[in-house]
Amino acid sequence: ITTLRDTEAQTELAHYSLRLYQELEQETGQATGFIRCGSIQLAMDADKREEMARGCAMHASLAAGKPVQVEELETLADSLGGGIGLDNRYTFKMVQALVDDVVLVTEEDIAAAIRHAYANEQIIIEGSGSVGIAALLSGRVESTGTTAILVSGANIDMALHRRIICGLET
Repeated sequence: ITTLRDTEAQTELAHYSLRLYQELEQETGQATGFIRCGSIQLAMDADKREEMARGCAMHASLAAGKPVQVEELETLADSLGGGIGLDNRYTFKMVQALVDDVVLVTEEDIAAAIRHAYANEQIIIEGSGSVGIAALLSGRVESTGTTAILVSGANIDMALHRRIICGLET
């Protein structure tokens, strides 16, 4: 969610997507496996989990009840980093209303998800696109049946990707 731009059109698109999954479940009587996660927080390693819980923009903003400024830290999921904007008008309110839980994943979880996607799904994904897989594989999110994970983004340096796949990086 932190990568969403603060526009009314994108907020409406997110609301439409949520309604679409709900309507599919109602019409078919079958669970879509859609889980509203909305925000995934990242930690460089297990020791930094607490530090990142204090430093991640959406997590810190939800705790404060308003958008707050945070320090950007290096991560494999770099497009998820950074602030949400102190004058944020749409995304923060949408997350407050729709997010049920905040999930922390480590750099190791992200690297494992990138490896999994390459080895098992034959796709190349960037760190930010892998966090849903990371949350599921690490057991931080449980699957209660058929589960769909939105995977987007293949903007990863191929030398870094090769190091991750070979187990030389995180």
